[in-house]
Parts: sequence; structure tokens; C-alpha cells
Amino acid sequence: MKDGDLKDLGNNYSFDSELDGLIKDMMHATSSNQSLQEEWSTLNDVSDDEIDNVTGGIRRKRRGPVKWYEKLAARVLVLSVNYAQGWLALQGLRKAASDRDKLMPKFPIF
Repeated sequence: MKDGDLKDLGNNYSFDSELDGLIKDMMHATSSNQSLQEEWSTLNDVSDDEIDNVTGGIRRKRRGPVKWYEKLAARVLVLSVNYAQGWLALQGLRKAASDRDKLMPKFPIF
């Protein structure tokens, strides 16, 4: 193949319509992102009284940062769930090993 063939191919093809479409898509994505951010900012600016009137309930406010005992309780809960899952997995492995031993003992009996 000659080098001139590829150069001629590039000259015959126009990228203008594709670039225009790309720019339109990018502008649409930018405008929709800005409108979403504006909606979220207006929702976050709603006062507590308005929220209480809309929901009809009492809104609980956070006391501040999470206390140390709440963090400890969350970690204990996670560790206990992990321990229980590990224990169940170990029991399953032991049961499978005992079933294999019943079919084929470790030391053959003659």
C-alpha cells in the first residue's frame, strides 16, 4: 500500500459534523448537571420548619459528632457478624471433611 492512499482518505473525510454533535452533547450534559446541582442546593436550603410542616412529624437533630461508644458498638456489631459467618463456614468445612472421611478414611483399613 502506498502512503499517499491514506493521506487522500483523510482529506476526503470531514469531521465538522461529528465535532458539532460532540459539542452539543457536551453542552447538554453540562447544563443538565448544573440544573441538578441547583435543585439539590435549593432542597438543602429548606429550613427545618418547612420540613416539619411537609412531613408532619418531628425531625430529630443530630447532637454533633458520633460518640465513641456509638463507634465501638458499630464495630462490635460488625465483628460479631463476621465471627458468626466464619463460624458457620468452619462448621460447613468440618461437616464436608467428616463426610469425605466416612466415604474414604484417611488411613486405609485392610
